[in-house]
Amino acid sequence: ERLSSMLVMSAIVAMCGAVVGLLLAYYLNQSSGPVIILSIGVLYVLSLLFGREGGLFRTWLYGHHLQH
Repeated sequence: ERLSSMLVMSAIVAMCGAVVGLLLAYYLNQSSGPVIILSIGVLYVLSLLFGREGGLFRTWLYGHHLQH
């Protein structure tokens, strides 16, 4: 992928993580900073599991690690 599209995607993911973190912090009556970090961390783990290229779930499902 191109760098510009990756930068746009990272900004969108960061904004979504911040909004979700702020909303959760408000409704759970918690500090906003740690909740934002946790929400972005969850998005990171989801991207590791379900990524288009090299995602752990896709690798496990299709067995790409067995093909060389």
